[in-house]
Amino acid sequence: MLQKKEVAEIASFCSNVLNQSRRLLLDYCQKGFSTEIKADESPVTEADKAAEELIRTTILKEFPSHG
Repeated sequence: MLQKKEVAEIASFCSNVLNQSRRLLLDYCQKGFSTEIKADESPVTEADKAAEELIRTTILKEFPSHG
């Protein structure tokens, strides 16, 4: 079971990642973005891809074993 300090550190990390993603997505909303159709015929934007990359990279940097 996680200790309170560990939970607080993880919560802080998550909050920081969310804030970074929010800023990235807001930037895309202001400048515009392209949309593609995936193989399953659902849409995905370049903003979606950029946010996912940012989140994945940040998590792997902080928690390398979570890849």
